[in-house]
Amino acid sequence: MTDLTDEDLARAAQGGDARSFEALVGRLERPVYGLCRLMLRDAHEAADATQEAFLRAFKHLERYDPSRRFSPWLMTIASRICHDMREKKRPNPSADAPAEKVARAPDPAAILSTREDVRRVRAAIERLPGRERDAIALFVEKGLGASEVAEILDVTTSHLGVILFRAKARLRQILAEKGLQNL
Repeated sequence: MTDLTDEDLARAAQGGDARSFEALVGRLERPVYGLCRLMLRDAHEAADATQEAFLRAFKHLERYDPSRRFSPWLMTIASRICHDMREKKRPNPSADAPAEKVARAPDPAAILSTREDVRRVRAAIERLPGRERDAIALFVEKGLGASEVAEILDVTTSHLGVILFRAKARLRQILAEKGLQNL
């Protein structure tokens, strides 16, 4: 099955071939988990969301359009699950996001200062509304392009531009409130 595309496997799974769906899970489990981990910032919740994404994809496989790529369809399902999970926890936003990898600096004080800046920016990003936070995270942390981010968030690229414009404006405002406008 290694020579088959994800789309070929999805078509076969739509036809009732359970092994094809198992092959899709094997191929796409890590990327889906990575997206969920990025959006939820918790390994256990990400694992739960990943499992739920595959369950929903399997349950609704008849809705998949085989003329389109399978992985963005699956990532959209995962993204919505993560969004729903976050909304259920909304009253307690986490300011304890994992520390960003920071380039080594020769001066320990500079390292601590840089890490603190990254922590503050992360905390500011966590204060953004869900879609804005997701868009920034997918661009910055995952390094995805506009069309990929738009597809995962299930918006048009022009609407994604609006989301990012608002996110950047809110980030500037949040950072300015904390006296961090020079970051």
